[in-house]
Amino acid sequence: LNEEQVWMMKQLAVMPPRFHNREQLNSLLCTKERKKEDIFHTCKSLHQAGWLIYNQDDVAFKLHPILLELIPEYFNINIDDIREHLYNLNELLKYKAGYNFLDKVPWMDNGEQILEIFKDVGDKGIAFLWDNVSLIYQDLGNYKEALGYQLKAIKIGEEIFDANHPNLATFYNDVSSIYQDLGNYKKALEFQLKSIEIGKQIYKENHPQLAVFYNNVSSIYQNLRNNVKALEYLLKSIEIKEQIYEETHPSLANSYSNISLLYNERLNDYEEAIHFQLKAIKIREKTLEHNHPSLGTSYWILATIYYKNNELQKAYEYIIKADEILTKALPQGHPRLQNLAGWKVAILQAYNNK
Repeated sequence: LNEEQVWMMKQLAVMPPRFHNREQLNSLLCTKERKKEDIFHTCKSLHQAGWLIYNQDDVAFKLHPILLELIPEYFNINIDDIREHLYNLNELLKYKAGYNFLDKVPWMDNGEQILEIFKDVGDKGIAFLWDNVSLIYQDLGNYKEALGYQLKAIKIGEEIFDANHPNLATFYNDVSSIYQDLGNYKKALEFQLKSIEIGKQIYKENHPQLAVFYNNVSSIYQNLRNNVKALEYLLKSIEIKEQIYEETHPSLANSYSNISLLYNERLNDYEEAIHFQLKAIKIREKTLEHNHPSLGTSYWILATIYYKNNELQKAYEYIIKADEILTKALPQGHPRLQNLAGWKVAILQAYNNK
C-alpha cells in the first residue's frame, strides 16, 4: 500500500463498520490539500486491491469485515493519524446558533466510534468530541448520558488546559446546563459560577461569551427562586448582546425568551413577559426554519403566558402552533413532549369551556 492508501485505511478503521457514501467521506476527510477526487480515487484503488467493499448504487465504501479488528493494531493508529478527520467531525457536531440539532444526529455514531477507540487519550480534539456528543444527547433529552460524556470532557480539560482556559469555562458552562435539566440546581450553579469566574479573568466586559454565562446563571437563579439575582444577571446578558449583535441575532432571541419566562413565572408581569416573547418570536421567525424547535418553544411559552392572563383565544392559537412544530421536531419519548401535552390539554379545555 502507498502512503495515501495507508492513511485512508486508518480513517476507515475508526469509522462505524458500515458503508460511507462519497458525500459523507468528503465531509469527514476533505482538507485544503486533500480534495474530493483524491478521496474517491484512493477508495476505488483500495476496493480494486480487495481491501474495501464498494456499493455501486450508493457510491459508498466500507472496510472488509475481516479487517476491522486487524487494522488498528496492524497500522498502530494513534490520535495524530486522524487529526484532520477529528477536526472535521467536531465541526459537524458542534453547536452553532440557529442550527437544528437533529441535523447532527447522523454523525453521532462516528463520534462514539472514535471515543470508544481513544477513550483514554488526553487530547484537546477528544475533549471537544466528548463535549459535542454530550450536547446532542442533551438536546435529545438523554440527560444522564449527556452528563457522563460532559464529565469526561471536563476530566480531560482539567488535565490539559490551564485553570483559566476558555475551553474549560465552556465545559463548565455546558455541564451546568445539563445539571439544570436534571434538576440539580446547586451543582448547576457551582459549575456556572466557575465559568463566570474564568470568563471575567480572560474576556472584556462586553464579550459575547460572558453574555452567555450571565444568561445561563440567571436561569439557575430562577430555578432556585432567587428572582433578584436572576433578573440582575439576565439584564447584564441582554445589555452586552444589544451592544454587540444585530437586532435579529439568534442569541438575542434566546435572552428575550428567557427574560419573558422570568417576568411570567417569577415576577408576574404579564405585559413584559408578552413583550419580550414576541420580540424573540419576531427574530426566530426571520432567522430560523418554520419548523425549528426553538420557534416551537417560543410559541409554547407565549401560549402559557396568554393562558395565565386568561387570553384563551391567543393561548389556543399558539399552543397549536407549538404542538405542530415540536411533535415533529423532537424525537418520540423526549421529556418535553409530555409537558407540552399537559399544557395543550389544559389550554384546550379552558378554551372549549369559555
